Amino acid sequence: LSLFEFFLTDKAGHDMSFEMAEWCIRTLEEFLWGLTEAMDPEQELLVVTSDHGNMEDLSVKTHTNNPVPTFAYGVGAGGLSNRVRRLTDIPGFLYEQAGLDIALPDSDENPFEPAIS
Repeated sequence: LSLFEFFLTDKAGHDMSFEMAEWCIRTLEEFLWGLTEAMDPEQELLVVTSDHGNMEDLSVKTHTNNPVPTFAYGVGAGGLSNRVRRLTDIPGFLYEQAGLDIALPDSDENPFEPAIS
């Protein structure tokens, strides 16, 4: 598992900078192109998402409430649309793809609140 965070997209949105947003998009396109070229889609899975939007609407300085796209490429990618509806569904999807049986809270529950027993 590799996790890549590209926080400059968030900075571009908060700065409301079209030039920086354009640079971020170009840079991410090149990065993702390189990843897809280097990976074996029969053996590996690439999942791309974000925890919130803000660069898609440079007229506001804060995070947006717009839906955030999630896409997958490679082995198991076809199951993404049936399994992932919100950000909290992604860990379960990744565990399933890795063949791990790890219990997660129901996606309707807040995973950041302790369970009351």
